[in-house]
Amino acid sequence: MKNILLSLRFFSLTLSMVLSLVCLIPSQGWAQCRDTQDWTAKWTSCEVSASPNAARGQHHWLMYDLGKTYGLATLHLWNANEANLLNRGIKRAWLDYSADGQTWQEWGEIQVPQANGKSYYSGAPIAEFDQLEARYVLLTITENWGDPLCTSFHELSFEISKYPLPEDQELWIYPNPTEAVVNIAFESSEPQAYFIRVLNLMGQTVIEQSWSGVEGRNDRAVQVGFLPRGIYLVYVLDGDRQPVGTQKLVIR
Repeated sequence: MKNILLSLRFFSLTLSMVLSLVCLIPSQGWAQCRDTQDWTAKWTSCEVSASPNAARGQHHWLMYDLGKTYGLATLHLWNANEANLLNRGIKRAWLDYSADGQTWQEWGEIQVPQANGKSYYSGAPIAEFDQLEARYVLLTITENWGDPLCTSFHELSFEISKYPLPEDQELWIYPNPTEAVVNIAFESSEPQAYFIRVLNLMGQTVIEQSWSGVEGRNDRAVQVGFLPRGIYLVYVLDGDRQPVGTQKLVIR
C-alpha cells in the first residue's frame, strides 16, 4: 500500500500548546497537515507547563490534532538548524497517541539527532510505527541539546498508510491518479465476499478480483501498473453482486 505524507510546519510560538492543523487530501492522493501560518518559521517553547498526559509532568510539549484518525507509518523531524541555536534542538521526547485527546497510550521515547547548521540539512527519520492509528499525537520533550531555557524545531512529518474514509462517499480510491497501485476502501455492515472489477472506457474488464471482506472498514490494494495510461472505472460489488460503489480511476 502506498503511504502518504502529512507534513507539519509551525509558526513561531513561545509556549507549549495544542495545535489544530488543517489536513488536505487533494486528488493526487497526497495529504498534508500544516498550520495555516508561515511555512518557513519554527516552533519554539521557552516555558514548561503540565503535559496533557498527566504521567509526563511539567515539560515543553506539543499536541497535534490531525482532525480525523489516520494510520501512521513513519515520523521524520527537522531539528532547530540555526548555527547559533543548535543547542535548542530536541534530543529526547516521549511520543504518546490518543483517539480522543484524553486517554493516552505510550508509543515510546524518540531520540533526535542534532542538526548540522547547514543549508542542505534534510532532517532525520525518527520512528517507524506498526499499525498505529491516532487522531491526537503528543510530543513531551524531556531533553534538548543544551539550551537551559528554550527548545525548538522546524518541521515534523508523518507518513501515513491509512486515510479516514470520507463521510460523503460509499467507495474511496487513492491515490488517484496513480502509477502502480490503487487502494480501495469502503465500510461494510457485515463480513461477506466482495468483488472488484476495473473496466476500460471500451467496457472491457481488465482486472477482476474477489476476497472475503470484514465487518467495518475494508482496504484492498490493487496492482494497476501493468495497464496502459488512461481513464478506467472501478466497481465494487458485494456477495450478491449488488453495487457498493463506482469511482473513476486515472492511470498515468
